[in-house]
Amino acid sequence: MPGFRLPEETVDLYFDDGPYKGLEIKARLNVPMAFLRYFVEWGDKPTPKGKEVEDLAEVMGMWAAEALVSWNLEDRHGKPVPADATGMMALDMMGFLAVLRAWSGQIGAVAAPLGDRLTAGGTSRTPKPRRSRRRSPGQS
Repeated sequence: MPGFRLPEETVDLYFDDGPYKGLEIKARLNVPMAFLRYFVEWGDKPTPKGKEVEDLAEVMGMWAAEALVSWNLEDRHGKPVPADATGMMALDMMGFLAVLRAWSGQIGAVAAPLGDRLTAGGTSRTPKPRRSRRRSPGQS
């Protein structure tokens, strides 16, 4: 029997306002179910406190390993921050939660046939992308 690889589907998240204005992230949508357990636990939580912050750091690392493809994040000196678990720690906690919420709004959503569509979800305090674009294998 020949091997089969699951197709990789990604989304481009654009933050057009708020404290993360200008942040652009490319992320995988089809992540392992093991990660989704952590996502369900953290996706809608208010600001974590105490030990929850340590737990959130673990979730941040897992998200970077499983979902983060690339971003345009730079440090305060203008140098690119790597799109990996170490780089994830350069993003503040509220920023990570905003990214997680924006990304989660795309999981399971039906892709718009021609690309751009509004992102659902979030609150007035949650910076979110104004638009996102889903990509299937073979799209650029």
